Amino acid sequence: MLLETSRGEIDRSQDYVVGEEEAIWVLKLVLPYINEFLLKLRALFSGDPSTTMKLAVLLFVLARCGSSITIWKMAKLGFFGVFIVPKVCSSYSTQLTAFGTFWIRRFRDAWESCSHKKAVGFAIFTLVWNLSSMVARIWAVFMLFVAFKYYQHSLMSNEWTEEVRNEDSWQGQRQGRRTTLTDNRKQKKTF
Repeated sequence: MLLETSRGEIDRSQDYVVGEEEAIWVLKLVLPYINEFLLKLRALFSGDPSTTMKLAVLLFVLARCGSSITIWKMAKLGFFGVFIVPKVCSSYSTQLTAFGTFWIRRFRDAWESCSHKKAVGFAIFTLVWNLSSMVARIWAVFMLFVAFKYYQHSLMSNEWTEEVRNEDSWQGQRQGRRTTLTDNRKQKKTF
């Protein structure tokens, strides 16, 4: 073949046509993987606010750093993510949790003791807004929207669980009242 192409003698009389059987075989081979990919993609874009926030952060980082990602860097990050991160998290989970809890409590105490909450919040928002690019602003607005939806979703689920608890306690009180009424009737009949 190489010798023929170097001389310029290529036989173009043979046509390579994929038949129906070969196409069906390839589809049977590839279709399960495509279906699995579509199911995972559907789960990612399901509309759940917490999943959307995670995916939005990933897409934003990929958009910012996508041009510098190579196969070698992906292999290093994959090794780091699969082997090192779980080991560190399992080994130091109590220390990391205590450290995070300490800083969350410290910021919460500082925020609760602040007398000018609206002014501080507006100043932080203005500072971040002015120092960010247009893409980061659009991303921030999107994340705020999703966070608001997540907050609404959590409020609705909390209200629903409270309604169920109240309904269960009401049913229990009603059943308790029935037993006391029947007990009173039995006591009256015995006298």
